[in-house]
Amino acid sequence: MAYVVKDYEMGVHGRLRAGRDELGDPFFIGIDVIKGYGIPDSKVTRVFKDVPEEFKSLRRIFTEKGSCSSMLTLAYRGLSCFFGRIGTVEAESYMAKVDEIVDEIGKGKMPETEAASVGRLEPEVRLMTAELLSSLADSGLYNQVQATVFRAKAVSILTEEPEAKYLPPNTEGK
Repeated sequence: MAYVVKDYEMGVHGRLRAGRDELGDPFFIGIDVIKGYGIPDSKVTRVFKDVPEEFKSLRRIFTEKGSCSSMLTLAYRGLSCFFGRIGTVEAESYMAKVDEIVDEIGKGKMPETEAASVGRLEPEVRLMTAELLSSLADSGLYNQVQATVFRAKAVSILTEEPEAKYLPPNTEGK
């Protein structure tokens, strides 16, 4: 699954992209935290090595260019844990801005996961996605059932109707 994120302006800390997981809980892009807090470029995983595993995750994120990229993300508790260890006024200020983002997320102003957001994609992105799925279906790399599912997904994205409508009865749900 790929996730859609929203950019938030963090003042002197640059930007912070945030999204919601499948349970609706907020997550934050790790590299944005590093850049915004002024930590020298480093491996993201090293910077957050002391954050408990249950508060960080590698997720596929839709980028501004319409592609997907794997990024380390942190749950709110992961950010709290990270900045709690730093314990400076600047860290408290950063978390105060994060709290504002979490409040906004709670008011339903966040993008949703991939499945819920496909219908709101820009027309040219929908067209490109449908063309890619059609190319996969025609590539000969996939069996007939998989190719049929790719074609149904392509038509579904273009028409914004349920994929099942374009599937023969024996491929539905596969």
